[in-house]
Amino acid sequence: ILKPTAYANVVHEALQLYNQGKYVESQGYWEEVLKYNALFDLAHEGIGRSYFMQGQYKLAMEKFKIADEKTLYSEAMWEVRNVYLQKNAGYWILGVVLALSLLAFMKSKRSVELLRPITNVTGKIKNTTFVKEMTFMKSYLKTPLDSCYEAKVNQRVSILSGIIFLVGLMVIYIVHLLFTGMIFRTTAIEDMVFIEEIVKVLIPIVTFVFANYLTSSLMEGEGRLKSIFINTLGALTPVYVILPILVILSNVLTLNEGFIYYFGFTVMFIWLFILLFFMIKDTHNFSVKETILNIILTAFIMIIMIIVAVMFYMMIMQVIDFVTSIIKEVIINA
Repeated sequence: ILKPTAYANVVHEALQLYNQGKYVESQGYWEEVLKYNALFDLAHEGIGRSYFMQGQYKLAMEKFKIADEKTLYSEAMWEVRNVYLQKNAGYWILGVVLALSLLAFMKSKRSVELLRPITNVTGKIKNTTFVKEMTFMKSYLKTPLDSCYEAKVNQRVSILSGIIFLVGLMVIYIVHLLFTGMIFRTTAIEDMVFIEEIVKVLIPIVTFVFANYLTSSLMEGEGRLKSIFINTLGALTPVYVILPILVILSNVLTLNEGFIYYFGFTVMFIWLFILLFFMIKDTHNFSVKETILNIILTAFIMIIMIIVAVMFYMMIMQVIDFVTSIIKEVIINA
C-alpha cells in the first residue's frame, strides 16, 4: 500500500498556503521541507516571500538569491536600497562635498608645495619605461589616430607591456564574472570553468591579430604584427574604463533600471568597434573602402582559422583516444 511520506505531506501543506498567498503562515512548513531537501528552490522562495511580507528585506534577498529568483530579488533590493538611502543620503552628500573640496585644494598652489615630496616620488615612478608604456595606452581613448601612429612608427609600447595589458583585460573580465550583481549575472559562478572563460577572451584577440596580419599582408598594408597587436589592445582600452563601472552598477541597480546597465555595454561595444575601425585604417594606411574590406576578410579568415583549429583538436583527441585504447588492451591481455 502506497501512502504519502512525511516529506510529501509537509510539501503539500506548504504549497496549499503558498498558493493561497499566505506566505508568512507557510514559512514554518517550508523550513521543515528544507530539513528534508535543502536544495528545494521553491522552499527558499517561499521563505523569502515570508521575509518580504514581514519587512525583513535583507533576509528575503538571501533566500531569493538561493532560489535564483531575479525579479523578487530585485524587488527586495529596491526596498533595502530605499532604507539605506534614507539613512545615509546625508553622509553621501557630505562625502561628495569633501571630495570636491579636496580636489580643489590639490589643484591649488599651496597643495603643490605641501605635496612636492610625494610628487617627486610619483614623478620618478611615472618616468620608468614600463609606467610610460602602460599610461600611453590610455591615449587611445582621447587621440586614437595619433596613438596608432606612435605605436606603429615610434614603437611606444613593447610586446611585454602589451602582454601585461592583455592579462589586465582578462583579470577585469574575470572580476566581471565573479562580482556582477545577481540580477544581471547570466551564468552561476559554480557553473563557470575559468580556463574556458579566459580562452573566450584570449582566443578571439590572438586570432584577430594573426588574421588581420595575414589579410593586410595580402592587401599590402603597412602594419607589422607588433603594431597590429599593440593597436588592437589599444582599441580594447574602453573595457578598462566602462566594465568596472558596470560591475559596480550591477550591484546597486534593479531590473527596472537595467536599461542603464545594458546601455553601458552598448556604448562600450560601439566605442570598441569605432576604435578598431580607425586602428585598422591608420595602422595599414587604408582608405575607408579598403578598411571595410579588410574587416570583412579578417572576419572570414578568423572563422576559417577557428574551424581548422577545432578540426585539428578533434583529430588529436581521436588519435589520443585510439592510442590509449590500444595501450589498455595490451596491458589487459598481457
